[in-house]
Amino acid sequence: MKVEDKMKLPQADGDYFKATYENYEVACPICGERNVLNRITDIKSIGAASGKPVKCLHCKRDFLIIGDNVDEKYEYFLSDSEDLIKQKKYMFCIINLCQACEAFFMKCIDIKLLWEPYRRGIFGADNRRHKDFNDFSESVQKDFEGFTYQKLLNVVFDLYIYNKQFLSKHHVSSYVKDLQKFSKNELSDDQIKAKSDGIRRELFFELKKLKINEMRNDVAHKDGFRPTLANAQEYRKKVRGIIEKMKEAFNLTDMLFYCRNSNMMAMLGK
Repeated sequence: MKVEDKMKLPQADGDYFKATYENYEVACPICGERNVLNRITDIKSIGAASGKPVKCLHCKRDFLIIGDNVDEKYEYFLSDSEDLIKQKKYMFCIINLCQACEAFFMKCIDIKLLWEPYRRGIFGADNRRHKDFNDFSESVQKDFEGFTYQKLLNVVFDLYIYNKQFLSKHHVSSYVKDLQKFSKNELSDDQIKAKSDGIRRELFFELKKLKINEMRNDVAHKDGFRPTLANAQEYRKKVRGIIEKMKEAFNLTDMLFYCRNSNMMAMLGK
């Protein structure tokens, strides 16, 4: 649809919508009915929904979405967990919180292997740097396919406890080539004590003791296991707390803002 045609469409209220990782909920500006729009099936985009034309699920007329939250994947999962607790879906809440951890671990890995090097300029400074970065990023992330909680956590420990820095694409590729070794290496308490101190040491031990993946596995595989409200609330508090403290202790907030801003500039072609 041409831009001028999109702008002629009735616009949804940009102040009253609900955005989750999977869906976007908003009232149709024509018939007033609430639409639960799936980002893939209905909006047909994994990017921001704002500015996308959609068809009302009730009156079948087209309207334009205005507004969306551009959050990290783990932030969506954390937000969804609150709704799941309200709905008393504690099993799904635990699964969701484990996914939040896995998504956050993967973001921490991306920052070390991709975004910090990007910021240092290893992908060049001309207009091709976005494509070069995206192609390289896609190649690196394929090597993490199938990695779940413990393997991702082991890589995070290796990257952040030893504060590894990558100054070239070759350096990153060499690390990724040995990924299976790093992902299987669970650091001992003595190694953590020797290589970290202060709040960072405390955080590494909190992460090591969290074990939400074990409760997730109980939910999925242990016959008759049902987590309680207390379980869901406890793990939600722990997961959110650890993520916020990690962002502060390792200055990830600045890098997360840089990632988001760079992605938006790339989408705008700047």
